[in-house]
Amino acid sequence: MGGSVARDFTGRFVGACLEAEQRDRSRDGPKRFLEGFAGYLQADAYSAYDGIYLGSAGKIIEVACWAHCRRKWYDARETGPQAAHEALAFITRLYEVERAVADSEPKVRVAARCEHARPLLDQFRSWLDSRASAHFGGFGLARQDDLG
Repeated sequence: MGGSVARDFTGRFVGACLEAEQRDRSRDGPKRFLEGFAGYLQADAYSAYDGIYLGSAGKIIEVACWAHCRRKWYDARETGPQAAHEALAFITRLYEVERAVADSEPKVRVAARCEHARPLLDQFRSWLDSRASAHFGGFGLARQDDLG
């Protein structure tokens, strides 16, 4: 197992990045590893992890990855080019906020996210909500509650 620890600008522990190698891709390994854990978890989008989030009674909260979201919209360019282009533009603007503060102290990054990324996320959410009944090829947005 390998990993690293994250601390905020005061030095307080705020999280860790861990890698735990398993013999296979079943849910059993991560389920054992995460036993007793409560908090936010970002993992790859492998469907076996869905049961971990759902079976945690709300104790483990999935933190999704923008790269996975972006890739789905990128793939949707063929079947829903207008929607895909608009979604990719939102995501690009979010990436620009992150790039602008990538080398900054955590306190500065948080402030930039609150000032610049949060309004973009609110706009993107409104945009998604307005299209919740649409279906863009393999990327369907059928239910509003699926959008978080």
